[in-house]
Amino acid sequence: MQSERALENQKEVDEYIEQQLNDQLESSGAEESPEEQRLKRSARLLEKEQEKTKLLKRRKLCGMVEGCDSIENYEHLNKIHEGVYGIVFRARDRITG
Repeated sequence: MQSERALENQKEVDEYIEQQLNDQLESSGAEESPEEQRLKRSARLLEKEQEKTKLLKRRKLCGMVEGCDSIENYEHLNKIHEGVYGIVFRARDRITG
């Protein structure tokens, strides 16, 4: 169960990084050869992978429920609603945004 959750998190982070790299390449607008673009993209991808690995190693897990992220991994944005069973908050993942 925990490994499935870790794989899902990894896949989400990979997709996020891929999208960021594509956006950076599109916004650069400089006239570069396809080979130069590929090399720059590879270098950026390697940097992002190293950054992601460091962040994921620091990610905290909840001690009460196996495989669940700790609330410390999220930035609380605002309170959405309060009900009988608890309070619902809007939050942003600190790693993937």
